[in-house]
Amino acid sequence: MHYKFRDPDVVKTLNQLVQLGYLNEPSTPWDQLPIAWTGQVKPELAVWAYHTACDTAVAIADLMPDDEHHREEAKIIRANFERELV
Repeated sequence: MHYKFRDPDVVKTLNQLVQLGYLNEPSTPWDQLPIAWTGQVKPELAVWAYHTACDTAVAIADLMPDDEHHREEAKIIRANFERELV
C-alpha cells in the first residue's frame, strides 16, 4: 500500500477495516499518520487473514482432479492448511 494513503480507494478500504473491527481508527487522517497503517492493526486482522488463507487453500485442493497423484497432493494441502486458531 502507498505510505501516505492519498488514494481514495485505499482510504475507503482502511475505513472498511476499521468498521469491521480489524483496525483501530486513527486519531488523525490516514494520510497524516506518522507511521504506516500497520500500527493500527488489531489481532483480529491476523486471525481473519489466517482463516482466509486456510479456507482458500482447502478450496483450491477441492478443485484438484480426483486421481491418485492429485488425491495425495490435495491431502497434503488440506493437512498443511488446517485451521488451528480459533
